[in-house]
Amino acid sequence: MSETATWQPSASIPNLLKRAAIMAEIRRFFADRGVLEVETPCMSQATVTDIHLFPFESSLDR
Repeated sequence: MSETATWQPSASIPNLLKRAAIMAEIRRFFADRGVLEVETPCMSQATVTDIHLFPFESSLDR
């Protein structure tokens, strides 16, 4: 696989603007109700403590 970027954007500006408006409305809806928006990590160094969840390991090979 080549080191050069093969990814090209596919979303049009009108679609990006519509998505931004939808996301702003969703955030406003929850903010008006006192809901705190948080971001959770996708990856961590430790597993979860919930016995019903089965952790898996991932790696990035370069």
